[in-house]
Amino acid sequence: MRLLLYIKIAEDRFHFEKVNFLGVKEADVFDVDNYSDGLTIDLAIKAMQLSEKLLVYIDVREEVDIKGLFKIFQYLSRPQQPLTVVCSGKGHHLLSNLLRAVKGDVFIQKNEELKQSITWLEG
Repeated sequence: MRLLLYIKIAEDRFHFEKVNFLGVKEADVFDVDNYSDGLTIDLAIKAMQLSEKLLVYIDVREEVDIKGLFKIFQYLSRPQQPLTVVCSGKGHHLLSNLLRAVKGDVFIQKNEELKQSITWLEG
């Protein structure tokens, strides 16, 4: 399977919205946020382990605590498959440091890079 993992980092835990994944058709989508519980994080890691190709889209709304996401970033530092990470939104000091350890392509988002990354994932 090909996986798009959507990570939202925001202060408001109850701000639900529909997310447009730019028409992803040929991949499974899994989403987490900085408030996700341990079981959800473990399921995200299991989905990443089962994927043959992985695109991680990180949407940063505020610089808030992201300790709950550390296990995901540990996996991204030693992925078992081709990996691309696209990060958009506000700057986040700790996230910037975590992204340095990622073994794959990392882009600070411009819309074109996200579209190209989705094409890469589905291709």
